[in-house]
Amino acid sequence: MKKILAPLLLIISALPLNAQLAEFQILIPAPEPAVAGEEISFQILGVNKGSMPWPKGKYETEVEIYDKNKNYLLKTSRIAGEKDVSAGGSFLFLVPFKVPSSYSGQYYFRVALIFQQQRIAYSDYIAFNITPLAAVTPLVPKVKIGGNAIFSYRNDSSSDWQNHLGNVSLNLLGNIYQKAVVFNLYTNHSSEKNFDIYNILFSYYSDLLDFSAGDVMPNFSGLSLSNAGVRGLYPVLKTGIFNTSIIAARSVEPVEGSTTTVGRFARYTYGVNEKISLPLQSEVGFSYVFSADDKNSISVKGPPGTEINAAGNEVIGLNLSVSPLRFLSILADFARSSYQEDMELTKDKINDDAYRVDLITKFSGFNLRLSQQNVGTNFYSFASPVVVKDRLTQEMDLGLNIKRTVNLSLGYSQYSDNLQKDPTKITTEQKIASAGLGLNIAKLPALSISYSNNEVNGITRSTTVVENYTNSYLIGISYPLKLFTPSFTVQQTKFVDKRNEENNRDGINYTVGLIFSIYERYSFNLGFTNSKSKKFDESEDPINNLSLNTNFNILPQKLIFSLWGNNVTRQNTSPSTPPDTTSITFNAELTYYLNEQIAWTIGAGQTNFQDKISSTNNYQDTRANTRLSINF
Repeated sequence: MKKILAPLLLIISALPLNAQLAEFQILIPAPEPAVAGEEISFQILGVNKGSMPWPKGKYETEVEIYDKNKNYLLKTSRIAGEKDVSAGGSFLFLVPFKVPSSYSGQYYFRVALIFQQQRIAYSDYIAFNITPLAAVTPLVPKVKIGGNAIFSYRNDSSSDWQNHLGNVSLNLLGNIYQKAVVFNLYTNHSSEKNFDIYNILFSYYSDLLDFSAGDVMPNFSGLSLSNAGVRGLYPVLKTGIFNTSIIAARSVEPVEGSTTTVGRFARYTYGVNEKISLPLQSEVGFSYVFSADDKNSISVKGPPGTEINAAGNEVIGLNLSVSPLRFLSILADFARSSYQEDMELTKDKINDDAYRVDLITKFSGFNLRLSQQNVGTNFYSFASPVVVKDRLTQEMDLGLNIKRTVNLSLGYSQYSDNLQKDPTKITTEQKIASAGLGLNIAKLPALSISYSNNEVNGITRSTTVVENYTNSYLIGISYPLKLFTPSFTVQQTKFVDKRNEENNRDGINYTVGLIFSIYERYSFNLGFTNSKSKKFDESEDPINNLSLNTNFNILPQKLIFSLWGNNVTRQNTSPSTPPDTTSITFNAELTYYLNEQIAWTIGAGQTNFQDKISSTNNYQDTRANTRLSINF
């Protein structure tokens, strides 16, 4: 039941974890469900809730991917905004993501928005499904090391059949001297880049040492190192009451500049964290984290005359966890940071402090969390991008679960900035209230309802310059039956800018799904998503996405035929930006099982894109691919 409900009820959930300078209104992976080995697009629509405009190229977004247990896997490349966004204005991103061919089942993603190298918005975990490729079913390893490997090759007609793309996916699981070992590797090979490690992770688990190398997301404390996907070494030594973690990794990938775009230095993070277990289920932790930009990581900074400073940051942290009662926990986190805007200059570093206190109680299906976080005006923490400086945040979360049939949640958070009351700055205040209800009663359709209200005010010494609010409603229903499962989700959002009604926007999103199967012989998934955004001038920007995925076992356990595709239409009625496009994509594959360990696949597909406004954008792309899957 949970696997069915999660992607339907959370697919457009975009409630922020805390008060933020931007708000996501619609977050949709398209198509849904995705297909392993294919490229999907995350559609991201949101609003600038702050008082500052965002120049194009200065704000970026990236999407983080997690497995079904919310363990970090990888993140997409950052995509920069192509248009200026005024205060109260909206933004749209279409972030491409090539799904690794080994992925299958339920996953989660989170969206981060970055402005001037600082994360200003971070979505909650949002579920989505990935339909597996036809491949050999992994066997329980009878030896110490087992797993599977997938070798793929694809080409298309877009560059006169010179657009070669190869992929290698290797997944190993086993034991070395009775200790668990995991290794995952996904590489891309193209004519532009012969060898690109898209995702890599090696993990070794033992009683005394957990060691990971590759794409990891360590967590020292919320203020010193957290919510940062990095690539590097992450050993954890466990000796009695002591737990020692070390990180040495690249936290930001370098980007070369050009004659039109500004580049970005690589950033490296090094740190150590010591946790000591105490009586009464308590724990104390000490951490030190150092992050610095590498000025030699790129050769071209950007257009002539561009100067980029290589910044540095140190954070010393102390955190305490105390559980005096079985149902009560108190968490306290304190950190002091030093920041240097340009490490080549000898001027004094900027120092400041931050703290966070949480009170958590849980018993008999009831949980309550109260928290307060104060981040100083000059507090910087490069390795915790979710921490925003110069901000006081207060939060409350309440949850109630009644016999796993009724789930009730309530949330409230508020923040204010400009803690030093600088009269030259705008003081921003934000309040977010949310409520959710889930019903999961046996033999009845599962129902989910949620509501949120987000208010933002920006005040100077003499006047109000920002005043807006967003209301959001969501209703989802799913009804698992014997042969098929229908589902329906609708979300409506309303953004009102009281200072400039031209920024007003109404949005509505419908998602309809149908999962159908006849034993193990035939199955298909059908999904339809309609997203519509209406502006003040009554112009609309609807996006329709119809997707289909079907599998037919021609010869059970021997020959499988797969067919999938989607139809995406977009019609914007705005007089200034009136796109009217249609994209139709279909793919077909035939998989033959040579034996229980080896399967060979051949496939083909085509995309037809039509732009009714500008026919010069029309194109037709034909693809061919093959894949070899080996289980061992």
